[in-house]
Amino acid sequence: MKYSILEIEKKSGKSGNSYFSALFKTQDEEGAEIKATSFDLDNVKIGDVIEGDIIKNGNFNNFKIKKEEVKKGVGAFSGVKVAQERKQEMIEKSQDRKDDSIRNSSTFRDATILTQVWASKQTAFLTTEEIEKKWIEFRNWLFSHYEVEITDTKPF
Repeated sequence: MKYSILEIEKKSGKSGNSYFSALFKTQDEEGAEIKATSFDLDNVKIGDVIEGDIIKNGNFNNFKIKKEEVKKGVGAFSGVKVAQERKQEMIEKSQDRKDDSIRNSSTFRDATILTQVWASKQTAFLTTEEIEKKWIEFRNWLFSHYEVEITDTKPF
């Protein structure tokens, strides 16, 4: 509920702790005046309207200012950490794809060169199937030197 401050006075308790004694007026149709004590009124002055709760404690009323909850991760930088982690993950995947691409293209190139050299030394006419079989054989041999699994993709 909202209350306006009609009177406010800083006091000291028996233990030496300071507190505030204030007269509050409810901001509803009734406009009731209630006397209460509080420890939370350091920056409040007469005429201010504040939101809180008055809690009855025996013969005394205690006023507790309603504090707005600060939600974790809300604000201008809320998603920065998540975005950075996601970006790092995407960079790693991209780098892996780049490495795979380089490995594939260089292996395919080298298999093609080896197949051309092999075919030039053959005396008989070679069929497309024989050339393809030899190319795959060279490709698999070259890939065996890498520590990765190969997929059976054909360049033609």
